[in-house]
Amino acid sequence: MVESHNVPETSEMWDVAQKVRQKLQSSGYTVLLTKQSELDQVTFRQRANVANNNKAAIAVSLHDDHTQSYDGFKQVWPQRVGQYRGQGSNRTEFTNAAVAEASQRYAQIMKEERERVEGGNVVISNFQARDGMEPGNIPMVMLFSTVPWIYHEVGGGSGRLSDNQLEQYAEGVANGIKRSVPTIPGGAPTTGQNMVCACSDALIAKAKLFAWPEYHEANYFDMKPEYEAAIRAAQARGEYVGGGAHPGIDCGGYVTRAVRDSGAEPRYNGYQGPTTDQKRWMDDHPELYENIGTPASTAELEPGDIAINTGHTFFYLGSAGFPGYNAADASIDTFGNDSWRSPMANNHSTGGYTWYRLKCPANSTNPPSGTRGTQ
Repeated sequence: MVESHNVPETSEMWDVAQKVRQKLQSSGYTVLLTKQSELDQVTFRQRANVANNNKAAIAVSLHDDHTQSYDGFKQVWPQRVGQYRGQGSNRTEFTNAAVAEASQRYAQIMKEERERVEGGNVVISNFQARDGMEPGNIPMVMLFSTVPWIYHEVGGGSGRLSDNQLEQYAEGVANGIKRSVPTIPGGAPTTGQNMVCACSDALIAKAKLFAWPEYHEANYFDMKPEYEAAIRAAQARGEYVGGGAHPGIDCGGYVTRAVRDSGAEPRYNGYQGPTTDQKRWMDDHPELYENIGTPASTAELEPGDIAINTGHTFFYLGSAGFPGYNAADASIDTFGNDSWRSPMANNHSTGGYTWYRLKCPANSTNPPSGTRGTQ
């Protein structure tokens, strides 16, 4: 089976595909299209094979429906375990739980990003076979896929979509991909079989490089030269540094800089905000961060673990940290309590925080001690 050649859907979605590809390639992604020209006839199995054989981090289908209005019809369809096509002896179910979980998580992100750009309500829904099709509730291309696949639909109205509507559709999809599978330098996606990232050793080293090796009572505004240089460079790039009147003297600014600049996760805090946004980033990327809750004691932690709540965040360094201290943090004064502190050694317990652990690839050449999640 192949996609039918619908006018003007085929040309509109070819246009959107080019826009999505350009937006992703400019951000360092490798992008493969499942056909090479607008009128190529490529079977569903061939399309799935492009993604499967290239171990894609994510795949998307782009469609519009000219029986629906642009503002009134916006949907994304994820893979789900138990979805099926066919009947009787020809019935085939989708059974890959890991792919389904990722697809559903990415669909939620796609919904949010498309709504930000397009406006309106994007519904997470399912395909429903029409008369003349094999019965079922999953597109064939998604049934055949061994990678997370998200199917997109938007209303096309009675005529051709406007240039602005095509651009909005492309921007929302591209933003959803970027948020779902952020890249590291070189363009490798940080998820799935292509995941490559630095282990916690680099993060610990950068956290220590940026922090004073002893605790200083507030107020303490002196920054280590290495950290001050990193803050100035980040400001020039328009990246989050926190600190308000004292840029960089901020717990979230310090953690953001150490995680990003170490190469451990260069897109950390992609929402460019304080601790609430940083926690949301880690929650949105469980392929990168393991939520380990609130351990009973520091004995359950590993060097490089990140503690966070609505008002503070810091690194646990343990025996890999500074003599006499188990952590490193910074502090911003937002309540007039004279609590400004540049990044420095400190001591902390586990209580009152949710803890996250950066996952390390199984093929790392220098994995840190202890048990690590793998991708």
